[in-house]
Amino acid sequence: MKRCVLVSLMILGSVWVFAQEARTVDGTLNNPYAPNMGAANTIMKRLAPALYADGIGVPVDRMNPRIISNLMFDQTDNTNDPKGLSAYVWVFGQFIDHDITLVPDEENETLMIRVPDGDLIGPVIPIKRSVFDPATGINSPRQHINAITSFIDGSGIYGSDAFRANWLRTFQDGKLRTSSDDLLPLSTLSGEYNSNIDPLAPFMAKLTPNDPNPTFVAGDVRANENLYLLAVHTLFVREHNRQCDQIKKQHPDWNDEQIFQHARRKIGGFIESITYNEWLPAMGVPMSEYTGYQSNVDAGISNEFSAAAFRLGHTLINSQILRVDNKGEEIPQGHLSLRDAFFQPLQMITGGGLDPLFKGMATQVQQEFDCKVVNDVRNFLFGAPGQGGLDLAAINIMRGRERGLADYNTIRASVGLQRITKFSEITSKTDVSRLLAQIYGDVNNIDPWVGMLSEDPMEGTIFGPTVTEIMHRQFTELRDGDRFFYKNDPALSPAEVAEIDNTKFSAIIKRNTGISLMQDNVFQAMPHEQIPHSGVVVAKRNLDMAIYPNPVNSEMHMKVYASHASSCQLRLINMLGQESLFRELNLLEGENDFVIPVSDQIVRGTYLVQLRMGDVINVYKISKL
Repeated sequence: MKRCVLVSLMILGSVWVFAQEARTVDGTLNNPYAPNMGAANTIMKRLAPALYADGIGVPVDRMNPRIISNLMFDQTDNTNDPKGLSAYVWVFGQFIDHDITLVPDEENETLMIRVPDGDLIGPVIPIKRSVFDPATGINSPRQHINAITSFIDGSGIYGSDAFRANWLRTFQDGKLRTSSDDLLPLSTLSGEYNSNIDPLAPFMAKLTPNDPNPTFVAGDVRANENLYLLAVHTLFVREHNRQCDQIKKQHPDWNDEQIFQHARRKIGGFIESITYNEWLPAMGVPMSEYTGYQSNVDAGISNEFSAAAFRLGHTLINSQILRVDNKGEEIPQGHLSLRDAFFQPLQMITGGGLDPLFKGMATQVQQEFDCKVVNDVRNFLFGAPGQGGLDLAAINIMRGRERGLADYNTIRASVGLQRITKFSEITSKTDVSRLLAQIYGDVNNIDPWVGMLSEDPMEGTIFGPTVTEIMHRQFTELRDGDRFFYKNDPALSPAEVAEIDNTKFSAIIKRNTGISLMQDNVFQAMPHEQIPHSGVVVAKRNLDMAIYPNPVNSEMHMKVYASHASSCQLRLINMLGQESLFRELNLLEGENDFVIPVSDQIVRGTYLVQLRMGDVINVYKISKL
């Protein structure tokens, strides 16, 4: 099926150039004079010349990245952001990163970071090299491929290729596929959890390639990486389908394709508006006023942005996934350690869905932007130490080298900043400047990611001057070089542009969840009890339940509230997602009391009690003695 309608054709010299009225799924034809600019599977640009030991592709030799990580990035305590910014900053940042950059791994080329003797992890940290243009890396430096569209176009929702985009669609009333509880579709034949794997489902990244469990399917392969990220993906799919219902009412004569494309425009507009009107201002990134589309602006991604500057979130990440109910209290299933939440999509089904995650993010202060990284990603990334655990800081340092990034000082000069001449000019923190001197010896030899994180923050922003300037440049190019930026898209009426401008992230969250109380600016953390409200009363939720005693021995005593009489299904699910107990229960209107025998054959451990009545579900975490 066509993704765009060609409306004009013109000849520029000997080049045929097409203009269309809707974005293509792969980002081509956005710029009428450079049809592949910003498209998927195109070469990223560089701000500074590539730096390889052999001038072609061999990474430069500096101190071992794991040793640098141990010396500089070991974080033993929480260091909350001094501005009180919330976890939404790093979560939305990761969502945007996955909307505009994806440099795939070269499966047949692995680098090994040697780990010092006696280290927690090891003996090596493997890192796949990045895919590069095969026309480079022979007689010229490697140049790397961005596999997805560089535009902020919602490709994380819709995909960057036709196959994935089509699989995600229902082709009815413009809507995207969903599963039970209005979650993303799963990689099964029915799209539901208890179904056989669909061999034609688009690839989604997993913790281990041979994991037989289904995953949620999204426009970006990394959507299942953590629960906060998965929640944002799910939110915008819900909003897309909500927009489809509204558009169909406004335009009853429109077909599926027309409804889909217009809803896609609006979702892209909401994401762009949140980026430029809320997220970038929260971090203090300066942006000039928008003056319209500029065809001479290259909206492609720079390697320095992708491999260094935009890896800013890795120091902002919290070590906990907070799950909070509508009353501001921890849900029965509890909070999660980040290390236990990597690629665990089942937790979205059994852990109360989106609402507790969005409420948790709103109350949680992110970590400070500095040379510290929480243990969950510095030793426990995708596994415990010695059991596959990796070090994201060490990987980031090596990533810059294997992608041929110039040194920190050269990158500063490439974006118009003055070269530094001594380590004390980078930071006023004497312990950090001394470590930099110990590690690198020469200010012209600093790994770019390390130098960028070491800088003192500028007035009004959480970043130092190098990250601030690279962020400013890249997001200006992404806005001004996008012919379909929402303020420039002729298919959006002035009223719709105003609607997009005036719709905050918090409004999209509240209208697609059961959350009734949330701060207006979600990027500023706020305890639940401090959120302004006007006498909001949270009604008792259908299927509220309590289980006692907990831990459970031979029987569970349950109290369940039901808004009306009905039957329901009770399941006891272990941490591998396996069902250990099933019961049909008959509920009366109001409070219900049950005593459920628990067999001795059910082994000790942690379980989730799932109660389902039609489309209503609740989950409670218990321990079995």
